Amino acid sequence: MKSSKFLVIAIIFIASVQQLFSQGINWKLNGNNNVTDNNFIGPKNYQDFVIKTDNKERFRITKDGEIISKGYFLSDSIRTSGPLYIGDSSLAFHNDIWTGIGSTDRISSNNIAINFMRRQFSGHFYTSNIRIGIGLQTPRHMLHLHHSPLLFNKPAHPVYMAFTNLSGGTPQGTGNLATDGFLVGIAANGNAQLIQQENKDMLFYTPPTGDGTPSCAHL
Repeated sequence: MKSSKFLVIAIIFIASVQQLFSQGINWKLNGNNNVTDNNFIGPKNYQDFVIKTDNKERFRITKDGEIISKGYFLSDSIRTSGPLYIGDSSLAFHNDIWTGIGSTDRISSNNIAINFMRRQFSGHFYTSNIRIGIGLQTPRHMLHLHHSPLLFNKPAHPVYMAFTNLSGGTPQGTGNLATDGFLVGIAANGNAQLIQQENKDMLFYTPPTGDGTPSCAHL
């Protein structure tokens, strides 16, 4: 009788173990060496896949395929074959002066177009609410350059936008050093400035006259 009870319990236990692992291989905490292309981690039904640490959600792949990170997402590189959509938050390139994180943030490409516009209706766009700020979070104009000292109560700095080109070839260009090219901006005291840093003329053109020749003034 005891043997029969033991046999029944053993059969139930084995069946339970088989049922427990019937959905795939055993995933080990120290790694697996028998994984194939048919193995995966995640739900087979229409549910989100959630990853937690410290019993707090950190990462979620929704049932519709969207990837949601609940904190910082650190990666050496991120590549997308389609559009990168930024929602209600900001796309921030952050330089943390205390830790050095992000001290060399860049947007780099050898063939890039950056467009800021909003589709009003099919085939038509408007840009009345587009503002690009460099040096401030709340730009007041379509292109707004601003400088703030690192610490409060420090002297103001000049702010310039520079125009330079290749120094070689014919005709000779400007080069791209800080002392090259043409600057438009404001001095530290707020005076507006046009600065020609090259040993060349400054030319001001007006619309063409009756013979089609534009009027030009030299400085």
